[in-house]
Amino acid sequence: MYGLLQTLQAPIQFNWCGNGLQNNGSSPTQTLWNFVGTNPVYISPNGTSPSILTNQKGTWNYTFVKTGKTTGTSTGTTTTSTSFTDTSTNSPGTTNYNLSIIDSNTGQKYTFLNSVIWGIA
Repeated sequence: MYGLLQTLQAPIQFNWCGNGLQNNGSSPTQTLWNFVGTNPVYISPNGTSPSILTNQKGTWNYTFVKTGKTTGTSTGTTTTSTSFTDTSTNSPGTTNYNLSIIDSNTGQKYTFLNSVIWGIA
């Protein structure tokens, strides 16, 4: 007789704008969009609609850090509508984004990096 014991949890799964980010090109300020042109940027399987949190075992706590042309940090608990926005003037510059998510049950942590170019490059 054989038994199977799973010792590892399946990893956190979602797509935070895997297709990239862009700005909407409006004047005098620009707004962060996902690559397919919808706003805001969601944590979701496709990055474009309210999130579906897969392989979630506990509460997902996030830290969202912006560095570069725009700066700031926000923290919170993800929900089915968790999204992120950013705005900047039309002057050139780049913002780097660092999104970290921790599952409170498994302790799994995933960090995702992305960036967007503002203004005239």
